[in-house]
Amino acid sequence: MSWTLAINIAVFICVGVIGAVIDWYFARFPRLEALTSTKNPLLQAIVVVGISAIPAIALVFLLTSTRCPLEFSLLGMKFKGTSGPILLWIATFVSVAAVILAFLAAS
Repeated sequence: MSWTLAINIAVFICVGVIGAVIDWYFARFPRLEALTSTKNPLLQAIVVVGISAIPAIALVFLLTSTRCPLEFSLLGMKFKGTSGPILLWIATFVSVAAVILAFLAAS
């Protein structure tokens, strides 16, 4: 059962990445427009939150698995331990959400 779930998730991710690369190559995003074309603002917010969380999680997992624990300093404050990945996730999430909201406002 776990292998079936793992293979299905891997195939789903591969199809999503291939679709995103094709959309990016042709500079048209019909899949994203179809997801966000609803007039219901609550549904749009749910889609934006869901889509924004994926790159944020991927970035934090990638950096924490390839390097030692994340530590950085910002404006004279040092972030160590669990605060590093949490703040990186928040910054990535907010920036991706802002880009998606700008895309929605432009279309």
